[in-house]
Amino acid sequence: MLLDIRYKSLRGYNRIKHLVSSKDQKLRTFFPLVEELEILVHSEDCFECLKKLKHLRSLKMTFHIDSTYQGNFSFLNGIGEQLRHLCIITYTEVPVNAISKYCFNLEYLKIIVSATIWDSIESSYNFKRLKRLEIFKIDANSLLYVFQNVRNLKEVQFYNATVLDDQRLLEILDINPLAFYHLDIVFVRNCMLSREGFRIFLEHAVKLTKAYIKSRHFSEDEEVDFSDVIKELQRDVVHDYTAVEHYFRNTSYFSD
Repeated sequence: MLLDIRYKSLRGYNRIKHLVSSKDQKLRTFFPLVEELEILVHSEDCFECLKKLKHLRSLKMTFHIDSTYQGNFSFLNGIGEQLRHLCIITYTEVPVNAISKYCFNLEYLKIIVSATIWDSIESSYNFKRLKRLEIFKIDANSLLYVFQNVRNLKEVQFYNATVLDDQRLLEILDINPLAFYHLDIVFVRNCMLSREGFRIFLEHAVKLTKAYIKSRHFSEDEEVDFSDVIKELQRDVVHDYTAVEHYFRNTSYFSD
């Protein structure tokens, strides 16, 4: 597996590229203090090696193995508590309830491609520290799961959130009235909010400064324009695709 390792020593950061076989323990032997790791997963053998990295804080995993190896993501059990930033890239659906169970100190979570909920995993609702969330495609259950216990979520990016409509927005607020309170920047490429739904969202997202929310509430061919709602509520919110997309692209903790 190919590792892109950023190794932190007392003298600062040294960036090293290294080719490692997961079976030969080089990772934990030569880089025991590694804090930031980007890894291509070709074998389940690497999961045990990860547990030995006691200083790991940021982890990006790109899966190139059969989905059965990912199991219930229990491989995060040994390192999840210490992680602050996590990025998972896989064509298999990622159970966000497993992530919150094992990684309850996360501040930044990025999932490519899809997030879901697995009934086989006990829900623990531990996203209270989460500040930034990026998910390419989110389903209804995972949307409700994430927002029902966030306390300090400031930045959200969803490329496909067609499950987000007025009714689901109200469900979120009914469960957690402060779900949107700390939001500062929001990018939602595809949702089903009406103007009234967007109005309700704005009324609860009192700290929002930048947003781009694209809705097809009325028609697949016609985008809903929310600019008049922003003006009506006299909010100083920049609603612009380029500005918000540029922000997320240039402030991502993980490389592309």
